[in-house]
Amino acid sequence: CKVDGSDLFNAYASWRVVAVLADPHGISFEATNYPGYYLRHQNWELFAHKSDGSDLFRKDATFYARPGHAQGDLTSFESSNYPGHFIRHQNARLRISPDDHTPLFHADATWTVVAPNHH
Repeated sequence: CKVDGSDLFNAYASWRVVAVLADPHGISFEATNYPGYYLRHQNWELFAHKSDGSDLFRKDATFYARPGHAQGDLTSFESSNYPGHFIRHQNARLRISPDDHTPLFHADATWTVVAPNHH
């Protein structure tokens, strides 16, 4: 789907922050258009996978909200089972990567959290 603000795009681009799967201090992201599917890392890349209930899945799908690397009033998300690795976009993909302390990494790993856009 193309980035055009349509209902279809918004459904695919939206994630619900839900009760954490592995740690009461973390958060998990559930796909708004596919209940039961969560954002999780696997081989450093992020995917929407259906929960298999395993301990590894819960850990891979749990993140900690931290002050944004590029801007403190925004948010960066740290992996629960790979401390120091943060969700970032790189080469048109989402992945977790260690903080290399570069301005590019800080920009790629800083997110704006917004309320759902309901039409």
